[in-house]
Amino acid sequence: MVLTHRDVLNILPQRPPILLVDSSPECIPGKRATAELFVNPKWLVFNGHFPGAPILPGICIQESLAQTADLFLLTPPGNNHKIPYFFSVNRMRFLRSVQPGDHLTLYAELTGTPQQELYECNVRATSRGLKIASGSITLALR
Repeated sequence: MVLTHRDVLNILPQRPPILLVDSSPECIPGKRATAELFVNPKWLVFNGHFPGAPILPGICIQESLAQTADLFLLTPPGNNHKIPYFFSVNRMRFLRSVQPGDHLTLYAELTGTPQQELYECNVRATSRGLKIASGSITLALR
């Protein structure tokens, strides 16, 4: 399914300024999602990270990847009112910096069978066809 910005707002509990997913051209409930994010040059984070040479903090990229996973985790029936929490981050690598004005494509996919409401996902981010970050995250739904 395709998710518009309005759909994303209806699914995710996050709100600006921490909402870091604009839309999703593909979301397969319970399995995987692709999402898009425009890195707005007006975001306040760029005032301090870093003045004169702004880049998006890695933690923001990591959060956008988690929100991409949240999309496919929260769309199955019965999950829509749950809250997704970071449980762990593994093997996360940041390969390139992200500048204001960049467009990120975000990918998240469930890697196995959920155990006790824990969901392990492989994630990656790209921009202009280049890999920006990749790793594995585990999310808990409560």
